[in-house]
Amino acid sequence: MGIWSTRDTPSEVIRSIAVLPFENLNRDDDRDYVADGVTVTLIGELSRYEGLRVISRTSIMPFKGGVRSLQEIAAALDVDAVIEGSVLHAGDALRIDSHLIRIRDERTMWAESYERDFGDVLALQRDIARAVSEAVISNVRRTDSGESAGTTVADATTMQSYLRANQLFDQRTDTSIDRAIREYKRILGVHPSFTPAYQKLAEAYMMALAFGADPREFLIEARSVAERAIAIDPNLAEAYLLLGVVGAACSFDWTTGVREMRRALVLNPNSSFSHRYFGAVLTGLGHFDEALEHSKRAVELDPLSLSARAAHGIRLYQVRRFSEASKVFQALRAEHPSYQQATRWLGRTWIEMQRGEEGIELIRSAMEHGERRSDLAWIAHGLATLNRQGEALAIARGFSERPHTQRPSALQEARVWAALGDTEAVLREIDLARERCQSSNAIWGPAFDPYRENRRFAEQLDAFGYDEGVQSRWLELIRSSP
Repeated sequence: MGIWSTRDTPSEVIRSIAVLPFENLNRDDDRDYVADGVTVTLIGELSRYEGLRVISRTSIMPFKGGVRSLQEIAAALDVDAVIEGSVLHAGDALRIDSHLIRIRDERTMWAESYERDFGDVLALQRDIARAVSEAVISNVRRTDSGESAGTTVADATTMQSYLRANQLFDQRTDTSIDRAIREYKRILGVHPSFTPAYQKLAEAYMMALAFGADPREFLIEARSVAERAIAIDPNLAEAYLLLGVVGAACSFDWTTGVREMRRALVLNPNSSFSHRYFGAVLTGLGHFDEALEHSKRAVELDPLSLSARAAHGIRLYQVRRFSEASKVFQALRAEHPSYQQATRWLGRTWIEMQRGEEGIELIRSAMEHGERRSDLAWIAHGLATLNRQGEALAIARGFSERPHTQRPSALQEARVWAALGDTEAVLREIDLARERCQSSNAIWGPAFDPYRENRRFAEQLDAFGYDEGVQSRWLELIRSSP
């Protein structure tokens, strides 16, 4: 129950908000997962309100510890208001204090304190989100119906397990995601109607895919999880996004993929990850302007996320706007010299800008901090564009000798053979990519442009689900590019 509250009448509309990391009043690092869990869950609840821009977790966590002023935070995140709060955890009881501050005059517009059983913590976040919207935000409405056959309430032990699994998820490594998936599945085995675990399991599957997991290993299971989640709670945006991913993967059913992804964004318009993923899909389908709108929106929702900014740069690269892409990656490198993804993509972009020597050098410099499976393929591609076919061919022939986990994807290898002009090898590797359910977006890379009007290549594109309309839009883009 709420035990005290204050409210103020807003004199202006709040259109953007950031939930700052809640303070752990236990002063115990082992309890940080509770405060972080409360923060992330409240972000998720507020994200479901249409008309309100809510900053994603990645961009607010750097402010943990409260060492920067509200004005500095507002400048970095471009928001009208922030929510601050604290969490005190004692046994099975939880006390949460929260207040909303308008940045313009640093005035507290709403504040409330709650005491609940620990197992009610997720339901409490929905109450707080509703209270904030009713008290000070007149221009928003919740995007879902609120009707669900599932539950967000569990016993204290299950809730602790769930929040610890979320902590694993937020570490975002191959190992931590795998452990989080196992823990969410264990929780659902005991509590099959606990919808938050379905939501996070769906996110974890998509994160595993983003890290390069073989979709064939869990495609059927992922579809089943998404369908069960929607049957229990038809408002789970993450489940619809997963269904969209599943629909596009292997079956290359882009109609289903687009429909489900749009549904996910209706339910959670503030998901930076959904906007980013949808932007990639729309790029492949030749809807270039809309794709860039979504990648820009992803950055607006997660302005401090390096990966969101890099993803926007990649979309620019894909639509042949190399100069703009180069500026994005150069800015990222200048601000974050250790972010090797920006270094790699700047190198790849420069290769397309006839700066091959410099591009290869950048990729090699990134490899010094840890080699990626695709690095040698990009270097070989760059060498081929410099008419150093012998060196490129030597690298390409060595791919088969590398362990599977270190070998470039089939489409990455196809890019090298395309630069070397070996049509049969290109078509062979594209066939393998489709059989292995590998991401098809790379097939729209500039290296394949000389093959666009090749009948057999067009048939390959058609097998990936890219019909004549898609191919026509790409041909028009390529012909109009400098």
